[in-house]
Amino acid sequence: MKNIILLIIIIAAAVVAFNYFQSSGGSMPADEQEVARIEENFDYLKKDFKQAMRAGAIGGTEATAALDAMLRELEEIEKSLKSVEHKVESQSAKDRFDGLKNKIAEFKRKNGI
Repeated sequence: MKNIILLIIIIAAAVVAFNYFQSSGGSMPADEQEVARIEENFDYLKKDFKQAMRAGAIGGTEATAALDAMLRELEEIEKSLKSVEHKVESQSAKDRFDGLKNKIAEFKRKNGI
């Protein structure tokens, strides 16, 4: 169980670092880059969540602990999104922000969260 949680934490840290370096340079406005970084984190979380759900169907408390960790990570993603809401100024960033809010709401609805 500890190994799975440790693996999730390492993967999350790697994703955040990768996204930080990816979004630090580019042609998008800074506000849109911030939303894009959060969106990438959510996309990785969603992929990992699906894999954990399959593993949970097969087996046990380790999978349950992994799912709990992912739910906490989802809360952090939502907090990050809320914290950039007041920074979003460009229309493209607003559109991306609204789209991400809708994606998260749909994900939560589909998974009964």
